[in-house]
Amino acid sequence: MLSILGRIIFVGTALSTLISQREWAFAQQTTLPTTQDGAGIIWVVGTVQQSGRLTSIDLGDVHGINETSVFPAFVAVFRSRDDHFVPVGSVRVKETTANSFIPDVPADVELKANDRVVFVRTLSQMGTGASFQDDFIRRQLVKSANQNGYSTLHLDGNTTALQRFISRQPRWEHAQAHISGTIRSASLSGKDVKEMEPLFNQIMKYHDYQTLGVPVETAVGPLWGSVLKTLTPVQVGPLATTSINTTPDEDAAKAASAEMDPEMVLVLEKKIASIRAQVEKILFARSKEERNVITLLCTALEVTGIVAEKNREIRPPRNERQWFELQLRRTQFPLEATNSSLLDDIEVIMRNVRAED
Repeated sequence: MLSILGRIIFVGTALSTLISQREWAFAQQTTLPTTQDGAGIIWVVGTVQQSGRLTSIDLGDVHGINETSVFPAFVAVFRSRDDHFVPVGSVRVKETTANSFIPDVPADVELKANDRVVFVRTLSQMGTGASFQDDFIRRQLVKSANQNGYSTLHLDGNTTALQRFISRQPRWEHAQAHISGTIRSASLSGKDVKEMEPLFNQIMKYHDYQTLGVPVETAVGPLWGSVLKTLTPVQVGPLATTSINTTPDEDAAKAASAEMDPEMVLVLEKKIASIRAQVEKILFARSKEERNVITLLCTALEVTGIVAEKNREIRPPRNERQWFELQLRRTQFPLEATNSSLLDDIEVIMRNVRAED
């Protein structure tokens, strides 16, 4: 088997005679993966790097993102705060190198050094280890052509990142798990990524709520709405009409919730405002992110009741306390699932909200 450096030389020689820069750019715009999506989500994680006025992020072509990608070139940014993460916003990828990119930062987003940067890919988007490696090499050849020369220095320096994906891809493909794994930049350790698993769980839970028609952004704010949109896996290929995050039962629930008449929407918005007021009053000592989570859980429970009125196949939980326990386990605060005091407070919140009906 050819080494990575050997493949670089081989592919580089072939490309210099067979593919012009314009032809390669066209191929990037017209080639789409044909492998079925629906499983194999990969979290790609890096950090914000700052040097004076220059801000960069240590994720690049070798991690599966570039400014000319057929997939949306946006990333979500989170900041560590008191043992959990809060959303900062989403930024667009402006220009990439082999292992970093320059972000196009909106005026209302402020990046700080060591903020965590996240985007998602699926196995079908990344392709096989060999195809991903060849695509990466081609991309570097095109970029180096604009720099009056071709050097393998940066490519050889990214051998570790390439080999990590190449070695894991067959195992991920064979497992057919909904979440395959993670790809991390050089600035993060395995422990750093492990600490983010509760955040990943919460993101997936929020996606589930959106699928069921829960107005997540109304409940937890526009910053969460922005990052959730960025972190929704893109469906490509012949099955593109089906959301990667849905099952047939969830699609039915979403259809039922979509049938809410305008009057019911207003009722729900009023209820969310009531829930928020009760959460702020009773859980004032909790962090803002904890209050956001509880507000959304209460909202999701109420939406389940509304959807159940439209679709008899959807049933609200019989044991609401147990339901809240299970939901909390899939957030950034899983230990709170066994906090009897918090569960008591949530019961009071729901009782007060319903008393206002």
